[in-house]
Amino acid sequence: PLLPSPPPSPPFSCYLLDAVGEECADGARANNCLPVVAAMLNPELELSFDCIDVQHVLAERHWYVSGYTMSFHEPHGDELHLLFKDTSEQTSMFRIVVKASLTRALAGDLVLSIERTVDFLLTVGEGYKQMHSAAKTGKRHPSTNGVVC
Repeated sequence: PLLPSPPPSPPFSCYLLDAVGEECADGARANNCLPVVAAMLNPELELSFDCIDVQHVLAERHWYVSGYTMSFHEPHGDELHLLFKDTSEQTSMFRIVVKASLTRALAGDLVLSIERTVDFLLTVGEGYKQMHSAAKTGKRHPSTNGVVC
């Protein structure tokens, strides 16, 4: 080519990390990493919601983000096991798989959706857990005219 190629832009996983104030590794900036961003809510904040709640609210905004607890049940004995020694059974995290089709505009929308999700969950507090647990049990929440999220 007549002109030198522009340097590659950082992958969108770095954009997402930058948006939440985290460092992106030098190898990731050079596109030498898995296209996955994993995060967890700060446990010191003692929030009334967890990453599973974040997953559900983001799904309402048409984003599929996987939320996980850091424990699992033994399939044969139903015994609870922790994945890590320094976590509790309530510890959760979420991950975002950054697909090749993710544009800068979509990444920006995802960041905005995460911000709005956290704002929403901070506003409704324990109310979201009550609505969500009602959906699991089939009970209807009175403030939603019988419709449960």
